[in-house]
Amino acid sequence: LHARLADLLEHGARDLAREMPAIFQMLGLYGLTALLLTLVNMWFSAAKVVVVVDRDCGALRGLGRASIFVLRRFATVVGAYYAMLALGGVLFAIWSLVAPGATQRTPVAIAVAFAAGQLFLVARLVPRLGVFASLIELYRPHAAPIEVAEADDVAELEIDPPPEHEADD
Repeated sequence: LHARLADLLEHGARDLAREMPAIFQMLGLYGLTALLLTLVNMWFSAAKVVVVVDRDCGALRGLGRASIFVLRRFATVVGAYYAMLALGGVLFAIWSLVAPGATQRTPVAIAVAFAAGQLFLVARLVPRLGVFASLIELYRPHAAPIEVAEADDVAELEIDPPPEHEADD
């Protein structure tokens, strides 16, 4: 899709007298590509949630159920996904301002830079886990109910002790 649109834009840009419209068209193409990629990523993230929450669901059925779920709650799901994506962008912007560089030469500075890097790695997980937590909470009312067995219905399990081994001399 991106290649076909890029070919169309290149063909249309040949007749332009100025290059700014072509630059804006290319930026629009990149924006459209990024939007489509994030929507597909959101769809697959929802499918992962469906497969985990609905234990009797396979991968293909999960994609189908995720499609229905995302289409029914489109604004909410997209809002949660892009809010967490924006949080990740903010974390990345903060990191770009305070990221350690090649100026750390003392052992203490290297240790602080290492600790800052590890903290950033953990902070990057927050938006990703936030997306999954949000999708789980949004999907849970749509999931098939889980049957819980009554205490009287559960048979008592007898666990055999491990076999005794004779010591080899």
